[in-house]
Amino acid sequence: MVEGAEQPDIFNVRGAIATRSNHGVGAAQDARRKMEDTMNWRQLLFSSAMVALSASAALAQTVEVFKDANCGCCGGWIAHMRENGFTVTAANVTPERMDEIKAKAGLTENTSSCHTAFVGGYFVEGHVPAQDVIRLLAERPDAMGVTAPGMPLGSPGMDGAGVEPYKVLLVLDSGRTEVFASH
Repeated sequence: MVEGAEQPDIFNVRGAIATRSNHGVGAAQDARRKMEDTMNWRQLLFSSAMVALSASAALAQTVEVFKDANCGCCGGWIAHMRENGFTVTAANVTPERMDEIKAKAGLTENTSSCHTAFVGGYFVEGHVPAQDVIRLLAERPDAMGVTAPGMPLGSPGMDGAGVEPYKVLLVLDSGRTEVFASH
């Protein structure tokens, strides 16, 4: 070494090498993150497309409703289903015929409501929101159908004063129920 000459700072040189080396690693990590982000977006887009296809397939099915001619809330639920893209047919039936339909579907006093509908091989009992019917048809669970027992205030077709929390139940083939959705 020449006396008086500026000596290279070995620590800075090592720091520069370390920085350059880390920069390479950082660039690789950035590239990997970008690729993962792209893959996540692709997965998200694919999943969204599948949900949209499932929803459109669900909406392509006709909902067949059986109801009492004098029940206004049933008409409100039918309007709700139509507003959400479903094709709906409705038949007015006698109370005796309604009891037969409910019994044949596997509904009990605890799972019944005012009207009974059928779509895609499932029953839809009472004031079940359209979004739950779409989900039912998209997921295709091993069950007989869904029900919103009773006539919960604030549910589709039960508009008016007040809203009460309610559950939509999935009725399994065994007759057991489990919560499908909470509103």
